[in-house]
Amino acid sequence: MNEPLERIRMALAESMSALLIPPEHIAAVVAIMRALSGGDALSMSTVAGLIDGSDLDAEALVQMLAQMGMLERDAGGDVIGMVISLQPTSHRLVVEGRTLYTWCAIDTLFVPAILSTTAHVESICPDSGRTMRLVVGPSGVLHMDPPDMRVSLVAPGITKGVDASCCGVAGLTGVQGGFCGNVHFFASDEAAASWLATHQGAVVVSVEEAFDLTRAIWTDPLLGRSGRLAGPADDLSPSS
Repeated sequence: MNEPLERIRMALAESMSALLIPPEHIAAVVAIMRALSGGDALSMSTVAGLIDGSDLDAEALVQMLAQMGMLERDAGGDVIGMVISLQPTSHRLVVEGRTLYTWCAIDTLFVPAILSTTAHVESICPDSGRTMRLVVGPSGVLHMDPPDMRVSLVAPGITKGVDASCCGVAGLTGVQGGFCGNVHFFASDEAAASWLATHQGAVVVSVEEAFDLTRAIWTDPLLGRSGRLAGPADDLSPSS
């Protein structure tokens, strides 16, 4: 067992897992993520339609998710991010010809399962500046270049200075102390070494290990509890 990774997994399960979302709102979270994948900001009327409620219901839900650090809004109050973001970040996700972004590296590993599709991912190595590319499907990573890519992982209570904020209180990705600003793809172990040396309590793992973690912490809780599992295209069995 990779004990440092297991400590990270347990800490994330307790502080940032999808299991922490109130059960009555899981389906709404999945619906909002899928709607954002269309590439347009979501007004309160649009969110209301997704949850079969009023604009007031939508506003209350959006405010709650924003307070949890799970949702971005623009200056007009529309939803522009929930794991999937319409704001450019270091992690680009191309889905069915549409260019989207995610808050952190590991988001790109579980969003394809939520959307029941394959995504082409580009991310920038913070050490070398190299553009790294992956193809990720619902069941696993289908291709990556470079092949020895690694992922940095942190967790509140484990990694010094890291809290449980994702998009940040200002609605921005990568805020100091936030989770997402410390979760990167690196081109290799060597590229990750200097970053790891300055982040006490962080770990660097393989992409496959990171995929398995996202499945346990986010994919399965979201899809299993949302009642929105589809048919064969949503196969979530581990890739061989």
